[in-house]
Amino acid sequence: MIHHKLGERGSRRRCRVRLAPESRRGEVTAAFISCVYLGVTAASISVGLRGDALSLYPAVCVVAAGIAAVALPTAVWHGRHRRFSVACRTGED
Repeated sequence: MIHHKLGERGSRRRCRVRLAPESRRGEVTAAFISCVYLGVTAASISVGLRGDALSLYPAVCVVAAGIAAVALPTAVWHGRHRRFSVACRTGED
C-alpha cells in the first residue's frame, strides 16, 4: 500500500509540474486521479466477478496476470522511447 501511495504522489507531481500548464493543472490532476481510481475499481470488480466462479486466490491470480500482461509491454515501450523523450526535452537530436 505504501509503495502505491508513493508512486501515485510522484506521478501526480510529475503531471502537475512537467505536463500541464499553470492554467490546466487542476484538470490534469483530476483526470489523473480519475484514471487511478478507475484502474483500482476495475481490478476490484474483476476479482469479485471471477471470485463468484472461482475461489478468491485463482481470481486474484487471473486479474494479476491480466494487469501484468498490459503493464509489461507498456513498461518495455516506455523504456525504448525514453531516450527519445530525454532528447526532446533537452533539445538534442
